[in-house]
Amino acid sequence: MVFLSDSPRNFVSVPRIEATDIALGGNETNAPNLQLKSLAQRDAWLQDQVNALISSLGSSTPIPNSVKLFGGSGGQGAYNLTSGSDTFSDGVYYFSSFTVGAGATLNISLFARIFVLGNVTINGTINISTTANGGGAIGTGTAAVPNSGGISGAGIGAGSGGSGGRAYSYAAQPYGSGGASGFISTPNTGTAATTSAGGEGAGGLWIEAAGTVTVASTASIAAIGGNAVAGSVTTGSVNVSGGGGGSGGTVVLSSLTSVSVAGAISVRGGNGANAVAGNAQGGRGGAGGQVVLIAPTTSTTGAAITLTAGTNGSNIGSPDLGGGGGGGNGGAGGTGGASPVAPSNGRLVTRNFRAVG
Repeated sequence: MVFLSDSPRNFVSVPRIEATDIALGGNETNAPNLQLKSLAQRDAWLQDQVNALISSLGSSTPIPNSVKLFGGSGGQGAYNLTSGSDTFSDGVYYFSSFTVGAGATLNISLFARIFVLGNVTINGTINISTTANGGGAIGTGTAAVPNSGGISGAGIGAGSGGSGGRAYSYAAQPYGSGGASGFISTPNTGTAATTSAGGEGAGGLWIEAAGTVTVASTASIAAIGGNAVAGSVTTGSVNVSGGGGGSGGTVVLSSLTSVSVAGAISVRGGNGANAVAGNAQGGRGGAGGQVVLIAPTTSTTGAAITLTAGTNGSNIGSPDLGGGGGGGNGGAGGTGGASPVAPSNGRLVTRNFRAVG
């Protein structure tokens, strides 16, 4: 059997068989083989297009529409902080490129999400403030108060009472959570004190770029949980435990091309406060935060990434009164009371995907 040729492989028109055409076999220039060959050529051309599309999926060059969707429109132009300091407090930004030079400092108020159409280069310092409140301090006056305090912090991983806050995904909340306030016990009238306030959870930074993201060896990014503030005694014999530390924050660096980190990133948890009077427990430490790297290729060669939890506050006397729970994020916050649980370190998440080309 001889098969029809599909060469040349191109999108050709299929000629119509006319009433005057004579069907002749054995060649490809007469009906019906001429028409069948044209269809074979079109089919071969279509197969070539499909193969080319499949092959391109392995390419590291993003297609324009993907770049625009992933890195934003770049409508605010190029951002280039070469020296001095600047503060971001608007939440969301759209740049064509983003650079923080060596010796320059960018302060992030609470949280920022930055979309970049081109490349991101960080040689300087980025400091991210705390954002989630810790449990507030309360005073007792001079009445007898058997056991008060343990006010919850803010955030989905907040410390509550003596319990540490839970760990959670960066996608659910891209910043830290606050620690609970400490407890106070004033068994007799005529005594007064103030509870220990919980530490604040650190804020977050999310960068999403179409181009490369580079954190150089000279760079530093910090989203550190707040320390709890110790309570105080106004008068009399009282028990005052420590509040829980806030959790570390979240730093997400994502790119359609690559993410390379050679500098320092710290999402350390805040420390619990010391107990200050009576028989009481120190506050529990806040959990470490999360560092998330998302790109077709990622590198942390030479990087110093700090994910450690905060430390627990020190006890005083026989710690009958439990300390406040620490905030959670990448791990769980510390838990106080009769069966204390240490706070957990945060986590480094690396996700590689195949580039859309």
